[in-house]
Amino acid sequence: LLGPRARARDNAGLELVVVRAADGTARTRAVTIGGELPDGRIEVLSGIDAGESVVIDAPGPVADGTPLEIGR
Repeated sequence: LLGPRARARDNAGLELVVVRAADGTARTRAVTIGGELPDGRIEVLSGIDAGESVVIDAPGPVADGTPLEIGR
């Protein structure tokens, strides 16, 4: 499940998220969205695996290959 600030929609109508790859860099993924829960979280049916880190609250677009740090 994703919080509402983690998702984006591109011009073609695909749902996109940015994940932190194993090498610590950003990777954009197309995901299939199920529905939105009453608390605002979003169900992801496919496109990311359990345990992957998803970028939220980025100050702007995050290009693939950008080094990412995990915030606390």
